[in-house]
Amino acid sequence: MFNDVCCHILVAEDCVVPPKHEANVPVRMLSDGTPLPPSNWAIEPHMQEPGVIAARTLLTDCHKEPAAHVCNYSKKPYNFNADIFLVLAEPVIHITGADSKAVGSSLSTHHGLNVSIQPDASTR
Repeated sequence: MFNDVCCHILVAEDCVVPPKHEANVPVRMLSDGTPLPPSNWAIEPHMQEPGVIAARTLLTDCHKEPAAHVCNYSKKPYNFNADIFLVLAEPVIHITGADSKAVGSSLSTHHGLNVSIQPDASTR
């Protein structure tokens, strides 16, 4: 249906992540004009510069104010300016419950549930 669908994730507002801190940075999604499928989206880890990493984050359709988790392990504050490119996101299927162990490649436990994020095969 959709081949190689991805979405640009831009910083939504100016913010600063202090040194040795983690923060949820407000973001917005921007497509290249191709209609985006209704989906959850995954941000894969991406280094902004040495010591500053946009962490793996799941953005769901229900988020009114999406945010990307950013880790600043450096010794200086890191400034994010509004409208700068942060990372690409890809559509994924979010599976929860006991069946996710059989399907998932990236499993973690959250509130007693196994959570798996899989690429959305219907968009490939």
